[in-house]
Amino acid sequence: TVTLSVTDDAGATSSSSKTILIREIHRDLLPPDPGSSSLTPLAGIDVDADGIRDDVEHGIHELYPLDKEMRTVMNFGARALQMAMLAGASGIGVDSAAAEVSTWASCMAALQVRDNLDIDFATKEMSKVDVLTFNTSERVVAKLGFESALDGTASAFAEVNITDCDIGEGV
Repeated sequence: TVTLSVTDDAGATSSSSKTILIREIHRDLLPPDPGSSSLTPLAGIDVDADGIRDDVEHGIHELYPLDKEMRTVMNFGARALQMAMLAGASGIGVDSAAAEVSTWASCMAALQVRDNLDIDFATKEMSKVDVLTFNTSERVVAKLGFESALDGTASAFAEVNITDCDIGEGV
């Protein structure tokens, strides 16, 4: 919000405020919004073939219109969750999808530590992409298939440095 305050020669004052929204990425650079057609098939629509469903990409942009760093790490997570969903549905690639999800979680934890953020930061933000990704019953079933395939396995956070997350050293 920008406020302009003026005082005339007689001492009378007046002010006016205007809110300006600046978007860091032009919406025209995003793939077309697929609308309700994004609900089928399981894999959804990914016109630009970047591994992120177009509806999820739009959702992430809406959540973080001015935060390129968060969009970058959330897009990484969206790719990881897409891999997990497809692995859960097919039973193929479960281990590599789990590794990507672990790397995403590690990147979120690294951000949390670097920026001294609330202890629940990573969990809260990651759940937003989870909701965008698993938005149909078929996708939830695929998520459950992925989680079931991991049942009984142990995993640890991937060891990453903040620079491994392709989000830079700082803001």
